[in-house]
Amino acid sequence: AWSDHRSWGEMIVAGFYRILGDAVTKAKPGSFFGPSGNPGVGTYGGYDFWQLSKVLTGLWAYGGSDELSIWSRDTTKILKYSTFGGVNNQRVRNYGTLFTGTSGTVVCGTQRVPAFDWTDSRAGAGYRAAWIPLKHGIGRAIHEATRTPDPIAIHYSRNASRIAYALDLRSVWQDTHWQIRKLFQSCGFDHDWISYEQLENGETENLKLIFLPVSFTLSDREVAALEKFVQQGGVLVGELGIGIADGHGKILSPQEPGRLDHVFGITRQDSRIALRKDKTVREPTATGLEFPEMPFNYLEFGVEAAAAEVLARASENKVPIAFVNSYGKGLAVYLACDLTTSYFLANGARGIGSNAKYSAAAETFITGLCATAGVTRQLGIETDSGEPVPFTRTVMFTQGEIKYFGILREHRLAKDFATDPVQVTLTFPGEGHVRELFSDTDYGFTDKVETILKPTTVLIYCWVPYRVEGIDLKLSRRSAAPGEVISYTIALHAAVPMSTHTLHLSLIDPDGELSKPYSRNITARTGKAEGFIPLALNDKKGIWKIELKDVTSGRKTETRFEVK
Repeated sequence: AWSDHRSWGEMIVAGFYRILGDAVTKAKPGSFFGPSGNPGVGTYGGYDFWQLSKVLTGLWAYGGSDELSIWSRDTTKILKYSTFGGVNNQRVRNYGTLFTGTSGTVVCGTQRVPAFDWTDSRAGAGYRAAWIPLKHGIGRAIHEATRTPDPIAIHYSRNASRIAYALDLRSVWQDTHWQIRKLFQSCGFDHDWISYEQLENGETENLKLIFLPVSFTLSDREVAALEKFVQQGGVLVGELGIGIADGHGKILSPQEPGRLDHVFGITRQDSRIALRKDKTVREPTATGLEFPEMPFNYLEFGVEAAAAEVLARASENKVPIAFVNSYGKGLAVYLACDLTTSYFLANGARGIGSNAKYSAAAETFITGLCATAGVTRQLGIETDSGEPVPFTRTVMFTQGEIKYFGILREHRLAKDFATDPVQVTLTFPGEGHVRELFSDTDYGFTDKVETILKPTTVLIYCWVPYRVEGIDLKLSRRSAAPGEVISYTIALHAAVPMSTHTLHLSLIDPDGELSKPYSRNITARTGKAEGFIPLALNDKKGIWKIELKDVTSGRKTETRFEVK
């Protein structure tokens, strides 16, 4: 009843925002509305991001809103507050926010941006250097593209947070919910989220792997959807206490089986989750999965194998802590230890002791699970030695046939534990015209690119499966008086139908200075666009230059007109 009451309260909060939004939209159609600031993931706070994704069109977020960023990206402008820190931390945070799908960042601590004489401080110069490329078309290209994660989803369950609170395991639930993202990212995968309602509606057709992070509660419809998902060939992974309560948050008795025990092939006898520092010992299985041998901190006692094979046991008392079970055409893996948070701790101190070995073993295990599910990396990153590159995140955005790939090093850790530059080979999903947008480097028509990854690396590659042969820019007139309007048309040329391209237009005045009010980003759907330049009454007389660049393909052109 308490859990249902909390769910009702979150529905009321969402309904309240809907009422406000309706009033705002009526007064100003097309406007964006929403709160400033939001609580993080937890039992209290009143924010169910799944419900809010249906009503909000704006949010200034402190953090913890990644699920909302994915679910409502096309309708909600989300700005994340940027925290204090060095220039590189801020730069990485800004691009990390962009890669998640949010609309931008709000700088917190603005007193650090200007110096005392109102020129740029060191931090201000760093911010400006990071923002200028985004303002010159790259941000537009990413925002108008569609974030395309791998067919991997993490379960979003609000009721599970309440059971965690009741069992005094809130930190375990919250840490797992947050840190499983880091584990997938470190393995080179970009995951999606699936809400309790999406799961109940059976929206799993595009997924190959679902991860349940301490999903204590599962409704009847969620159970049915997950059964069907695995039976039809999906891979299901659950960590700690999966399905020990029903959809209303009623905790099952110790004698009752968990709601998905039959899928995981396990039995429970007075199971409980407790702090227990130990180390895993791998056992061979027919699946070939190699469970990482590493320390852990929490153990779920009372779980035994029924139909499942044991993947690993605890070193000290030999109790089983990881299981794998064939179910229908698919596979179900149950983790009775805190693999996710244990990995996070080891990876955060990767340069100390055996932590690098532990972290790599966990990444190998997750990569193996993904391979078993048929999930391969969208962008391959390989060193000459074949070793993985730690603290490296990749994402993909699509715009029709065009793909944008983002690469981001986690600077906070890389600067301490991966300081040396690493030469890598990037493998794209076939041959195409490849460009790196920040450096404006053109690699021609290829499927492989060599680059160097540093602790501060941020890269965005554009992959176009056709060649853009040229770009035409035509003006309605070559001279005009102040106050008059000059229209223009743009046409890109290729041998095949084109997807949407992003262009940047810059105007240079007769003194050679960039005119910011006239400069703009342009969306060229199917390679065509048009617009106009409304000349001001006080514009400088003389020859003006228009520079036009196709950010997507790198093609450039320019023309001139005269203000008389």
